Amino acid sequence: SYMISNIGIVEPIDSAAKIEGISFVLCPMPYQIVFSAVSTYGGKLIINMAYDAAKLKPENAANLAWWIEQALLLVGTDSANN
Repeated sequence: SYMISNIGIVEPIDSAAKIEGISFVLCPMPYQIVFSAVSTYGGKLIINMAYDAAKLKPENAANLAWWIEQALLLVGTDSANN
């Protein structure tokens, strides 16, 4: 099984320090092969993917990560046009 957690758009905070990006990641549960944490900060889509290496080969995880990114970018572009 696969899960995506999306916290959505995180608005920049006023701070003396410049924050260039944020990140969060969660580990898959024993019954999940992959878990992705998604957010947007500073106009950038941020995707962190954790996977169970005992159940998914690294090259398959990289391929899946690419497909997830493409799907999210497509959905985001489609949403912006509606």
